[in-house]
Amino acid sequence: MTSDARKSCSICGKSFPLTEFAYGGKENRSYCGSCNKADHAARAAGGVEAARQFRTEQRAKWKH
Repeated sequence: MTSDARKSCSICGKSFPLTEFAYGGKENRSYCGSCNKADHAARAAGGVEAARQFRTEQRAKWKH
């Protein structure tokens, strides 16, 4: 039996199947896989502040 359950990413705001939030040995992440990769890339390029700025900018696109 497959589940139709979905969840919204806390960075991009898009809705994905729950399987998109299972990575790195954990199954209930708050970021989708794509945003997790982008967040890690921002952190690698500019540190913690760059990652924080990335998340803030992405959230501003869909949160009011």
